[in-house]
Amino acid sequence: MAAKTLGADALLDLATEALRNDIATALPPDKRYLAAMIANALEIARRDISGEAEEAQFALLDEAGAPVLISGNPVSTLKTCGACHDTAFIQSHSYHATLGLDEFNPSGQTAGARAWDSSAGAFGRWDALRYRYLSLAGDPLLDLGTPEWVMDFGDRHVGGGPALITRDGGALSALPADASNPETAVLDPVSGQATAWDWAASGVVEMNCFLCHLPNPNNAARIAALQSGQFRWANTATLLGTGLVEADGNGFRWNAAAFEADGQLRTEFITVQDPSNANCGQCHGLVQTGISTPVSLTQATTTLWSTLTTGQIISGQRISASGLNLADKAELNRPWDVHAARQLQCTDCHFALNNPIYFRESAATPVSYTHLTLPTIYSV
Repeated sequence: MAAKTLGADALLDLATEALRNDIATALPPDKRYLAAMIANALEIARRDISGEAEEAQFALLDEAGAPVLISGNPVSTLKTCGACHDTAFIQSHSYHATLGLDEFNPSGQTAGARAWDSSAGAFGRWDALRYRYLSLAGDPLLDLGTPEWVMDFGDRHVGGGPALITRDGGALSALPADASNPETAVLDPVSGQATAWDWAASGVVEMNCFLCHLPNPNNAARIAALQSGQFRWANTATLLGTGLVEADGNGFRWNAAAFEADGQLRTEFITVQDPSNANCGQCHGLVQTGISTPVSLTQATTTLWSTLTTGQIISGQRISASGLNLADKAELNRPWDVHAARQLQCTDCHFALNNPIYFRESAATPVSYTHLTLPTIYSV
């Protein structure tokens, strides 16, 4: 009787099952994530060999977890991206989101800061250019309350942190409207009096994953939504121009043609990517990727903060070839940014600490991956 020969796809299937069910479960916790990554790689190889195809589709979900196509509500990035990623961990461990909230100190004892600073970050540190002071509980006069901070400083804040959480760690959405509380008050520009802000009506701002992970996020529409107090819709506004959503009067309307009947995104509308230099430049300064067009400053907005305050420009172009009027410009033959000139991306050095691609571990500082939500299969 001839022996039965297993094909490569069947062997990979057996190896994957053994790794997941027998080997990974016996490993120490800090090694299980690596085993799961290997198992997923084997599964992807099996699919490739067998000719199977699976598109990585997902639904845009609202804050209740329902598909936005069905509910018509604003998108929740925490619910949408949280279907696969541990968005709560990411948001709470990202300084882009917290911006000083996690080190808030209303006593004025922040190390290395001014006596009137309540943190070392943008949320609490006095800014001489914007000239607003973040008011504290008990201050006799209101200058800048939390809602107005989101409006004025949201152009360089990715959301989450102080746009979602109170100074003592609670939910902003649970606070009652109260003109005497700087977390629920805004300054009326006409009367100069504090007026109550209703977070339940405006909504809060979750960490905006689209701002960094889409090739062309609509940052101008996001900022406009924030400045008008439409906090709940700000992340949705970032999607204008993608074909997923359209402006509809004072609101937004989801485009049914971009979705399957069950609310899943159609594959041609899924454009998620790793952050590019252009994504970083939305908050950190002028970025120019090409070298043929001379670098120039056509507008001076607060989104170009690092450029306006330090001169930082992320471009591989030589300074002498730029369109800026500089002293001894012809002799400045070095690039604006040596890293950009060598085709490096910002994220090559400034990567997320929980990104497994940049995994580093030592005996002195073992890393646990128990906080990560691992999908059963990674699709490529």
